[in-house]
Amino acid sequence: MASPDTSRALDQPSRTLVRVPGNHLMTDLLGSRDELLDAIEAAFPQVSIIARGNEITISGADSERVGRLFEELVVLLERGHGLEIAVVHRTIEMVNADERPSEVLTTELLRT
Repeated sequence: MASPDTSRALDQPSRTLVRVPGNHLMTDLLGSRDELLDAIEAAFPQVSIIARGNEITISGADSERVGRLFEELVVLLERGHGLEIAVVHRTIEMVNADERPSEVLTTELLRT
């Protein structure tokens, strides 16, 4: 599972580091030609997202929320769920509502 590493200094903007447990998950997490990453960046224009290797560094006022979004998406991938743009948009909505998408979406998928 992804592990957040939130570092903060008083005079610096909020920064969150998410470590993704494997390059194979990172490829699926960002999407083809970074399609999913682009959707996340569009939904959170106030943050800067840098993906290198198996780490994602998020800087800005909403960095913790975006970090939690990536963690939730990683959990979905680890459970074998494919990520599509619609799933990412729904996950963004749920994280913004302080819900845990990995629990809710897994339950919904099991019911269908």
